[in-house]
Amino acid sequence: MIVGIVLLVLLCVLVLVGLRTAFALPHSGGPQFGTAPDQTTPHFAPRLAALVARHQQQTGVYALSDGQEALACRLSLIALAQTCIDIQYYIWNNDLSGQLILNAILVAADRGVRVRIIVDDNTTSATETLWAATAQHPNIAICLFNPLRIRRPRSINYLIDFVRINRRMHNKCLLVDGQACIVGGRNIGNEYFSSQVGMHFFDLDLLAVGAVVPDVAASFDEYWRCESVYDAKGLLAGLKNASLPKLRSDLTAQLNSDDGKDLMQLLADFKFAARFKKANLALEWTMAELVVDNPKKGRGKIPRRDLMVGKLTEILQKAEHNLNIASAYFVPGVQGTRFLTRLSRRGVVVQVLTNSLSSNVVLPVHAGYARYRKKLLKGKVDLFELKINRREKSPPEVITRRIRRKFWASSSSLHAKVFVVDRQDVLISSFNFDPRSTYLNCEMGILVHSPKMARAVLDIIADNISHTAYRPLLLNKYRLVWLDMQSRPMEVLGREPDTRFGKRFLLWCVSWLPLEWLL
Repeated sequence: MIVGIVLLVLLCVLVLVGLRTAFALPHSGGPQFGTAPDQTTPHFAPRLAALVARHQQQTGVYALSDGQEALACRLSLIALAQTCIDIQYYIWNNDLSGQLILNAILVAADRGVRVRIIVDDNTTSATETLWAATAQHPNIAICLFNPLRIRRPRSINYLIDFVRINRRMHNKCLLVDGQACIVGGRNIGNEYFSSQVGMHFFDLDLLAVGAVVPDVAASFDEYWRCESVYDAKGLLAGLKNASLPKLRSDLTAQLNSDDGKDLMQLLADFKFAARFKKANLALEWTMAELVVDNPKKGRGKIPRRDLMVGKLTEILQKAEHNLNIASAYFVPGVQGTRFLTRLSRRGVVVQVLTNSLSSNVVLPVHAGYARYRKKLLKGKVDLFELKINRREKSPPEVITRRIRRKFWASSSSLHAKVFVVDRQDVLISSFNFDPRSTYLNCEMGILVHSPKMARAVLDIIADNISHTAYRPLLLNKYRLVWLDMQSRPMEVLGREPDTRFGKRFLLWCVSWLPLEWLL
């Protein structure tokens, strides 16, 4: 019996080793591709360049809270690019928004702009053909982060290479000509840019020009050269139907569709290209710094003390009066719960906005959060949970009402990752307050030292709390209830709001599983 078990184990090991050998990954690191912009490169917006020159050591920042504005800003930056575009995202959907951005990239590449794209391979199941076709353009190089060895079936990879592929690149960054960047919480997809009927994500990005941008560019180069990044051409070479001409045709058809034309009409209202050229962006010039994980985290080769969470801890523990957090996937764990309650005990008002069970798109994450909810409330941490139901006023514009109805939000979910300290400093990032962001995923964000931006971000958070949030409370120090802050008179609910018994029962079942380290 024992001999049989040993032989079976040895056989499994041999099979795993054989599969890893048979499907060995190529050499890592992005291809040598193009040249970096130098000081003689013309700025895509000379007036903006003059502002940057006058504000040396400072960064011009602009918060992008509206989804369609965030999309319009990206498209305008890409359209203005003259030399290079560097992009890294966790998710890039093959939907209307993703196709509009990809089409703009191809147009830029056609006029000679060098494009480098890093996409996390965990989310490319439906976009492999798209990336294989895009990589055929001579001015575009695409890399996959921690790619899967076996393309089909993908699930086998979790058996033969789990430790590596469990580490993902969660960074979100668009960098143009080494002169302007967008960093924050949004991936590429309709739900992030308010470009569909149905679920919309409440999210936040930061447009930045000036002193912080070279640091963002250096970080991208570090990721491009790291051992977790692989050239997509070799990995996706065997895909059928990967044709650049066909991709162009499909993108043109989408752009010329009724939905494409209507969305572009909405985006044109933001006039971002003209605003860039005229330097009319309402930028605030202040001090800012990049906070980012070393890409070695993608292979688990960096000490915990050197992770981005170490810098984040330094930032948050400086709070003396207020700490406001908006985190889509909030799983504080034992250490995070202790950290936040200690802040509260020393007099810091700690407020957390996260998703309710109904608006959380990942049920195990809510199970991880719910485990600490009572401890946080007992520790005087103020919790607020975003409702799934979204109520918006009808658009006043008669002409665009039909168009806006196409992209109407029937429900909402929080996706932002924002930290505000003492109404002075704001971190807009990809970092969720959870174990996965802490120990497994690569993350990045920009810390802005600005009371003005802090107030603006707090106003956005407060608006969501006052209009679309529940407040969990403890009655008699043990009974959990939810205060519906929008009902008049305010209603007290005794169970997870806007959910049915089946979902609550499933949450209870999942809460018993030892999954927290994966969340």
